[in-house]
Amino acid sequence: LLLAGWMKIAPFHFQIDPKPGESFTRYQPDYLISLLNQFQFIVTALLVFFLARKIFDSSVAWLSLLLMLGTDLLWRFSASGQSTMLLLLLLVLLVWALVSLDAAINDAATGAGKIVGLSLGIGLLLGAGLLTRYAYGVVVLPVLGYLILFGGRWKYHTIAAVLVAFVAVSAPWVARNLQVCGMPFGTATYAPVETSLFFPQHRL
Repeated sequence: LLLAGWMKIAPFHFQIDPKPGESFTRYQPDYLISLLNQFQFIVTALLVFFLARKIFDSSVAWLSLLLMLGTDLLWRFSASGQSTMLLLLLLVLLVWALVSLDAAINDAATGAGKIVGLSLGIGLLLGAGLLTRYAYGVVVLPVLGYLILFGGRWKYHTIAAVLVAFVAVSAPWVARNLQVCGMPFGTATYAPVETSLFFPQHRL
């Protein structure tokens, strides 16, 4: 969906049509997609910097930023059309939301509206992550465990809000998959047993 929106906004030219006398150097759609992913990477790195400074101190924040920007593997993913950078951004936003929720829970002056609002945001981020990559859906389990342990008097409110938002975001797509092929996540539903003892190699 993000790439589709980017293709609507940016002038994508899918034809390779060099001018007379010019040689083909790069495919324009690939270049624009890389720009989008690298923008997400820079935003994620900045969020990590401010999050580390908020939780720890400035030295940890600068080290975190330098480690991210100095990781060759992340730059390789940022130059691809894969969803890795978007998923990384959603994960950092999720951690930020959990930190904010923890601060709100420990503040006696915080009202129910802010607590529920942050919890709904966490559920939306979890649902968006699931729709980006199915395996990300398991992150909902440690998040719920965190809320059970540290939710305090707001424990049931936060868990309910997270689950409602998570289901509201992911249910339409799961229902669509069930209607199309009868499996909630399509062929990816079989991934946990792929290459196992019962289904070796690429047989299923």
